Amino acid sequence: MKKNMLLLFVCFYFGTEAQQLLQPVQHDTTERTGVPSSSFFITSSLKAHTNYLLSLEPKRPFSCFGVGWRIKKELDPGQLSFRYRTKKRGYEWSDWETANADFSPKETSKNMYWTDALFSYDATSQDFIEFEFSNTVTADEMQIDLFDGNYTTKYFDTPKNEYKTVACPEFPSIITRNDWCGGSAPCSSVNTPYSVVNIVPTHVVIHHGGTPNTYTNGANIVRSYWNYHVNTLGWSDIGYNYLLDKEGNLYQGRYNPNMPTTDVRGAHAIYYNSKAIGVCFLGHSDFTISTSAQLNKLYSLLGWWFKYKGFDPTSSASILNTIRPRIMGHRDVGTTICPGNDLYSRLDTIRIKTKIVSDAVGCETLGISQYSKFNNSFMVISPNPNDGNFSLSFVSNRKSTISVSFYDQRGKIVHSQKGEVKKGENTILFNLKKKFVQGVYTLQIDQAGKRYSKKIIIEN
Repeated sequence: MKKNMLLLFVCFYFGTEAQQLLQPVQHDTTERTGVPSSSFFITSSLKAHTNYLLSLEPKRPFSCFGVGWRIKKELDPGQLSFRYRTKKRGYEWSDWETANADFSPKETSKNMYWTDALFSYDATSQDFIEFEFSNTVTADEMQIDLFDGNYTTKYFDTPKNEYKTVACPEFPSIITRNDWCGGSAPCSSVNTPYSVVNIVPTHVVIHHGGTPNTYTNGANIVRSYWNYHVNTLGWSDIGYNYLLDKEGNLYQGRYNPNMPTTDVRGAHAIYYNSKAIGVCFLGHSDFTISTSAQLNKLYSLLGWWFKYKGFDPTSSASILNTIRPRIMGHRDVGTTICPGNDLYSRLDTIRIKTKIVSDAVGCETLGISQYSKFNNSFMVISPNPNDGNFSLSFVSNRKSTISVSFYDQRGKIVHSQKGEVKKGENTILFNLKKKFVQGVYTLQIDQAGKRYSKKIIIEN
């Protein structure tokens, strides 16, 4: 018995001696960020091939955090790895999780290597966190930022208003920034306009969030990404153009005043940001398998996008002088495991199912032309452009009820009416001069389960 006790003591002694304890300085950053948050700074160097233990008790609860290193040597961010675990007061420690850096110094305003946003288990608010570090290079300094992505204010509510536009295929319902902002992403900051960089992308890069493995509130995760990307990485906005949660909710990411017909440059795939939009699946796709709702919403989003752009989603094309698939995983253009093995293995299926949506029967790219096919005949708007007085003429192959709707460029319906049409030639007169302002509108006709759309110009 004594021999066994001695063995346990020796193992514990050497295990403790092998890890050097780090002594950071804590700063409360709540006033600066407007959200309960803390930053820990380690100004002494962390030597290469040395095991370090860092135990933190922030002054405020946290659910999201990130780690930064200041290193003189240039290296692949993925080489900087570590383990972490979190704990809520009165509860047990979570299991150890492994993570690594994602961004190089040239990608952040602080000239440091940084992880992307990391989360506690279930993305719930926690009180303690421990790290184990051991890397092959010496770090001159380290910084750990933590904040509570579950923080709410009296002005905050869960997203319930969904932006929607019209097309064929239809652009899917989406939760806009105005609907998801609040809490850890103050609406006053999220909704402050800034000068965007419009791009003409040819590709789509698929990402996953990396963590958390599980979560219950997708909007909280989106707000956390915005907070981390802005307040820690120093970016102007959230990096992704669109985000998808496991319930199938689609979120607008980066600010885009002309969404969805114009794309803006994000910050998700360094050199490819000007040539590709970024779509992020919330959660780690190796642990939280992509749901049917999530995938179906992706097919709808990309089906519309590729139809509007006129690209074949199953094709490959040149991007930065290299031929790559139109739909790529982040690892195709960077040294990362993103978007996880499960999601990456689905890319061929995503390309095929996106094409099915894009090529849906009854959908045509109509533009502002004088004629469009309608029931194997022609639909004529005359005149086009017009001042709000115009006629819509077409041939119907049946007697039925039709619904005619008009949408502005933001997808808001501005006029709708129903009527009976006869089999054969029909003409409907419109006088919309008092209801419409000058601009481009989409006219949509629904008849017997089929949908047809055409753009018109109204000039005052």
